[in-house]
Amino acid sequence: EEDEVHKLVLNTFHELWFDSDGRRESKKEDKKGPLPADEARARAKMLVGVVARASSGGSGAQRCEWLGNLLQRMLNPHDGKSGVTVSAEKLKESAKAERVCVQLVSQLTQILLEEHEGGDDKSKDDPSKDDGLNLESMGQTLHALQLFCTAKPSLVVNHIDTIAHFLKHEQALKAVRHVCEMLPMLLRILDHPKKSLLMTLETYLAALVFRVQETLLQAAIPALCMTIKSSGNKVLLINILTKFYQYLVRFLKHLRESDPEPGKPLKLPANMTLGHVYRSILSCGLLCQHYDFDVIDTGLMDGENVVLPAGKVTEGVHKLLVHLAKPSLPQQVVLYAYKGIGQMTVRKPELLVMDTSRDLIIRALQPKAAAQLKRQTLANLRLLL
Repeated sequence: EEDEVHKLVLNTFHELWFDSDGRRESKKEDKKGPLPADEARARAKMLVGVVARASSGGSGAQRCEWLGNLLQRMLNPHDGKSGVTVSAEKLKESAKAERVCVQLVSQLTQILLEEHEGGDDKSKDDPSKDDGLNLESMGQTLHALQLFCTAKPSLVVNHIDTIAHFLKHEQALKAVRHVCEMLPMLLRILDHPKKSLLMTLETYLAALVFRVQETLLQAAIPALCMTIKSSGNKVLLINILTKFYQYLVRFLKHLRESDPEPGKPLKLPANMTLGHVYRSILSCGLLCQHYDFDVIDTGLMDGENVVLPAGKVTEGVHKLLVHLAKPSLPQQVVLYAYKGIGQMTVRKPELLVMDTSRDLIIRALQPKAAAQLKRQTLANLRLLL
């Protein structure tokens, strides 16, 4: 019964949005796709509206995930029970729907370009607008594109240059998130990315990791690491990790020299903030999760001085974060250190068997430990499942 309900919902979804038969007077396809241009544009705009409505409210993420799952099942048909490819008729329907999707993706990209090019003529009184652009609308359109990208990255890959352009609107948090989440999927299937594209991505993403809100780091850093894997510009990534690492070294040195009283607010030098300490911890963890620094023939360098030797980068970063997780340090710093350590162990699970890691887990799961620390430790272990 559950499979029948799924099929009914999927068929309705297909007929409403992606069916090209019976929607036009002539059965002959337009040169630009199976739908007339005006109908394709109307459907694209309606789809953006549906995504915007679905993503609003407390359960928006689940509703959008459900939409994405429907799209994925439509474009990649399979038997719900066995996973075996279905009949030739279903495959034919899926191929037709894919041609419609190609047209809708092109229309969504065109809408983005028109909003960008026409932005200067719009009112700048609205705080949701940047250089005349409606940032909310931009994010919703990119969200719709991301659903297509997640279902089948090849639908969107030809538009990667246009999509990358929107990283420059760093105030458009939703837009930047959706672009960053698409980039790894697109770069993974792009055999020979253009040098100009990679340079653009490096420029924007390298700046974003130092400026975007903390919640966006988990999207921006994987996108940056995948870009570096494509470009081979490992020096850029080493320099970024070195900056975050050295900032934490200076912070730890300050703590040792100032010996702060437990429970009292930290007094930091003028050139240091707790916000950037937290960013540095998370960034160190995420960078070591999404890029293997130990296979690089150079370590972390400060001019001619070796900060961490080649082959020992992950171990050195882990050791620093363990120092920051000591219970004598401020509770929030300890919590972030646990977050960073959890991210690192995704790539290097063997870090868990070290005595220091086991001690951290045991300490965090003690009855008297803070609830936040217990939750974070369990979340770290769940990342490995």
